[in-house]
Amino acid sequence: MDINIKVLSKFSLDAYQHLREVVTTAFATEVMAVLKRDIPPPPAPGSMRFVSERQRRFVMAAIKRGDIRVPYVRASSKTIGSAHLQASYRVANEGQSAVLYSDAPYAQYVVGDQQAAIHKGRWKTGKMAVEEVIQTGLLDDIVRQAIAKMEG
Repeated sequence: MDINIKVLSKFSLDAYQHLREVVTTAFATEVMAVLKRDIPPPPAPGSMRFVSERQRRFVMAAIKRGDIRVPYVRASSKTIGSAHLQASYRVANEGQSAVLYSDAPYAQYVVGDQQAAIHKGRWKTGKMAVEEVIQTGLLDDIVRQAIAKMEG
C-alpha cells in the first residue's frame, strides 16, 4: 500500500480536524456501501455443519420448542427481534473517528470478527470491505476531494 502525506501548512487545527471528520465519515460510508451491495445467495442445502455435539443438541431442542423454524422464514420487520442486516448499518461520528455499526444482534456472526463458518466465503467481513475501499483507490479519492474542497 502506498502512503502519501501532504502537509497543509496554511490551515488551522480546526480545519484539519474538520478534514479528518469528513474523510473518516466518507470512508465509513463507503465501507457501509460495500457491505450493503454484496448480498450472497442462500447457503446450499446441507452446508450447515455443527461445530460440536453440544451445539447440535441445543439447535435440535430449540427446533423442538419452536424457537427455530426449519426451513428458516425471516420474520417481518414488525416482529421484535427481527433485524435486516442490510438496513441496520449506521455511521456515527465519535470523537476523532467515525464508527460503522449495526444494531442487528447477529451482525458479528455474519460480517464481523466472529463470522460463523456457514458465512465464510459468502459474506464479506467488515475488514474485507475496508480493504476493498482502500485497494480500489476510493479512500485516496476521498482524501484528495476533501483536501481540494478545503483548499477551495
